[in-house]
Amino acid sequence: MTIIHQKDVFISWTGKDRKVKDEIKNYLQKQGIQCIDSDEDCFGNFVEWSASAATSCSVFLLILTENTLKSPHRDLPGVEQ
Repeated sequence: MTIIHQKDVFISWTGKDRKVKDEIKNYLQKQGIQCIDSDEDCFGNFVEWSASAATSCSVFLLILTENTLKSPHRDLPGVEQ
């Protein structure tokens, strides 16, 4: 089981939206809001880590863009659509 230290916001994003994710995360952190995302915080099994991280936060923020809809990661085993 993956143990995640609780933060305020889990940010879900796709690699092509890194700039957007970074801008949002930087803004939130300047407001004193703690964020977690796979770019800096992920370790081990991605699907397991994501589920644990998402449920440990008060807010789930999905950065939904056309890139998200085209991402091959939407079809990962164990990820329901």
